[in-house]
Amino acid sequence: MVSGSDPGEGAGSGSGPPSGPDDSDEDGARVSGAPAAKVEHLAADPGADPDDEDPRSASISGPIQGTELRDAMIAFLLACAGVAALAGLGAFVPAVDRNLGALVAVVFLYVPVYFAWRRGEDLVSYGFRATPVRRGLAFGLGAPLILFPLFAAAFALFYEVVCRPGQSAFLHQLAMPGLCASWKGWRAVHAPGLDLGFLKLAFVQVVVIALPEELFFRGFIHEMCERALPPRRRLLGGGIGLALLLSSALFAAGHLAAALDPRRLSVFFPGLLFGWMRSATGSILAGTIAHAASNLFIRVLEQMFF
Repeated sequence: MVSGSDPGEGAGSGSGPPSGPDDSDEDGARVSGAPAAKVEHLAADPGADPDDEDPRSASISGPIQGTELRDAMIAFLLACAGVAALAGLGAFVPAVDRNLGALVAVVFLYVPVYFAWRRGEDLVSYGFRATPVRRGLAFGLGAPLILFPLFAAAFALFYEVVCRPGQSAFLHQLAMPGLCASWKGWRAVHAPGLDLGFLKLAFVQVVVIALPEELFFRGFIHEMCERALPPRRRLLGGGIGLALLLSSALFAAGHLAAALDPRRLSVFFPGLLFGWMRSATGSILAGTIAHAASNLFIRVLEQMFF
């Protein structure tokens, strides 16, 4: 159920620290611990309750407030530059290429740490926590259980169409390289190989791929976007609005840093789900679980059909 919401409420939205002790009113008088708007409010009504703030005081910005979108974009550009540099270096240095995933993970982990230090915050405020565990597990496991059967049907239909003999070159190129050559449709479906190698892949997907990306794109980028553009509507507590669209678009664009393949932009759609989970739970736990599970499920489907 989608409902209206106070832009300042809900998990995933936040604000910077309060304004400093030396804020000025319009006459330039220094008043300790009170924003100018609040001083004006009390001056107009001496009998007013000091805690009953004038709504205008909410717009008074502290030293780091009002910089959320700027910091989000700077962080995004820095991370993309780092990933692109590593990918380019990997073309000449085999060791970098072999460990590209781990090096990219370091970039996505370090950038939020740097901005947390720069903004005087900590990673907990960016959702780097497990709590609320039950809600995080419910969202992180429940959404895939509902969506994966639908995705499996869409996956099979997609390759059935784009890999059909005589299909146009444009549609044929939408498939991942080399997959159409081995596509045989439903008649060739077989059980996937869930062995020790798959467990290793699962560990890599959680620790090296999903967790760093969720901390960066949902923990920091989405948080900054929601602070700057508070959602006007919420679905099960998760914000629905411009912040979700923007953070998901940056998530998709960020995937072009390592390889300029337009098919990578399709991650915009799961990005919407992960961002909504971040907002609904206030944690990156659900998004990390769903992100890793989605990558693993695609691998399972590829093993089953190809």
